[in-house]
Amino acid sequence: MSGEVAELVRGTDAVPSGWRSLRLGDVATLSGGTTPSRAEPDYWENTTIPWATPSDITSLATGANRIADTETKISEKALAECSLTLNPPGTVLMTSRATIGFAAINQVPMATNQGFITFRVGGDLDADFLLYWLTAQRNNLVAAAGGSTFKELSRGTAKLLPILLPPLDEQRRIAEVLRSVDEAIARTKLAVEQASCAIEGMLQRLFVEGIGHSDFKDGHSTPIPASWDEKSLGELSATPVTYGVVQPGPNVADGIPFVRGGDFPNGTINIGALRKIGRDVASQYRRTQLKGGEIVVSLVGYPGACAIVPDELAGANIARQAALIRPGKEVAASYLYQFLRSPIGQDRLKKETIGSAQQVINLRDLKEVIVALPPKHEQEQIAAILDDLDAFVELETANLDKLTALKISIASDLLSGRVRVPA
Repeated sequence: MSGEVAELVRGTDAVPSGWRSLRLGDVATLSGGTTPSRAEPDYWENTTIPWATPSDITSLATGANRIADTETKISEKALAECSLTLNPPGTVLMTSRATIGFAAINQVPMATNQGFITFRVGGDLDADFLLYWLTAQRNNLVAAAGGSTFKELSRGTAKLLPILLPPLDEQRRIAEVLRSVDEAIARTKLAVEQASCAIEGMLQRLFVEGIGHSDFKDGHSTPIPASWDEKSLGELSATPVTYGVVQPGPNVADGIPFVRGGDFPNGTINIGALRKIGRDVASQYRRTQLKGGEIVVSLVGYPGACAIVPDELAGANIARQAALIRPGKEVAASYLYQFLRSPIGQDRLKKETIGSAQQVINLRDLKEVIVALPPKHEQEQIAAILDDLDAFVELETANLDKLTALKISIASDLLSGRVRVPA
């Protein structure tokens, strides 16, 4: 037995009542796959048999870890001549090269390439239980893998992996609990995806059509409602659009928070991750001292990324890589932020980038970016719609993180027998 597998065996002496301590090869038949020669056209023409590669497991497997199709197919001839195994439905497919321990159950007969170990289960092992067990063991599977160029878990090593096996009916109850969490995760992911799509659609439509308009006129690059105006960012900023500290110096633990161009790639400033500059340095850049409610735009690194400065950053400052816009009275900060992050706004911002190796937005050009400007009350309506959708996505994303953490915790308890699922 390899040292890695022996390490995994430790700690399995305490076997829950009614469970058995076995090796994986005792309860499953392990096989591998192969890649037919690309030079043989008959292997890849007129193909009908799904042939899985590791990317299929992550791209096509559903939230219930089922896979019903693959991007690539092989022919009957390839199956016959290349010693490929056609795995029947209900086989557990696990990636075993480079990216190790990602698993799914096939719903149709399917072959695999050499990046898999496949497990056919017998009467003592439930396929869903094995799927969840492999997922929970991913770190151990990686640790047991060998190889210097890239990691690979061999079938011989996998057969020796220790597994605590409950009775079959308890395996199924455990799998059912974990499946219910998976289904909740899948529903939450879908809600996030649908809301994100709705936001994309709204971002595209609201800044062209507005709310309830029937009369339109030509705008800077798109039609806009007849009652709207257009102004440049320079005109909409209450103070000159400018950048911040040029030479910040070293990080100062008790200094002034300092927002750089790369600190808000997704529209939110990560306050806890900000560097800090000395108070003497910050005092030289009072024009860019933050009050809260301003908009920052990344000039380099993530050109065009933007964020609203939260009130908690009052007194902080910005870097040379970020531009500061203080919205004047005729534009709502939330509206201006939503416009700048919209496809129209991003297109206008990124048209101003220069440089080939590293894209940069020139401050002079940024001031000239044209903004579609509804009346103030409509700005607030548009911003409220988009802010509500953003808040929903943020909430559901947080729920998704909690569910994912919950699944890890529950799986650890149930698969070890520390917590039992009653009949």
